[in-house]
Amino acid sequence: LPLTTKRAGKGYYKGNGATKEGRLTSKGKFIVDHKRRLELMVPDLEGFQLKPYIASTASKVPPESDGDPAKFCSKEMRT
Repeated sequence: LPLTTKRAGKGYYKGNGATKEGRLTSKGKFIVDHKRRLELMVPDLEGFQLKPYIASTASKVPPESDGDPAKFCSKEMRT
């Protein structure tokens, strides 16, 4: 279901954070202003070692805990 103002909380406004990348004409047509378009600056990633996504085969539990919640928490949190 799409998130609308009727389904969201009191302070939700569907247009917050967007930039105006053009204007509407009197007939309802949108005219793009190319000077206002969002330009993403991407660094050169040649030789970058990290992967952008987590593999779907990755374990959801850290390997040192082996599924035991007592091993997952530190001693300070358990006491």
